[in-house]
Amino acid sequence: MLDDAKGKTRKPREIDDRLAEALRKKQQLEAQIVKLKSTKTAKDKRLEARRAFIVGQAVLTHRATNQAGEWSLPAILDAHVKKPGDRDVIADLLGG
Repeated sequence: MLDDAKGKTRKPREIDDRLAEALRKKQQLEAQIVKLKSTKTAKDKRLEARRAFIVGQAVLTHRATNQAGEWSLPAILDAHVKKPGDRDVIADLLGG
């Protein structure tokens, strides 16, 4: 028999069972962390691809309509990106 921190006597088997349960939970949490990190990485890559598409589309549209016009990226994006969701994705590039 063993004494725990509260002064209660526990059988060695109870402690082994509790330890095994704690280790099982730890493994489950580690698996969840790996899965969440993978999901976040995939989401970040999709967002970056969307940003590149939005910026590229705006630059190509500007080039097609303004051959000798202004080439400031924030001005181009402001003029050609109208959808609020798209503007949210590139807010840091709009310059204001």
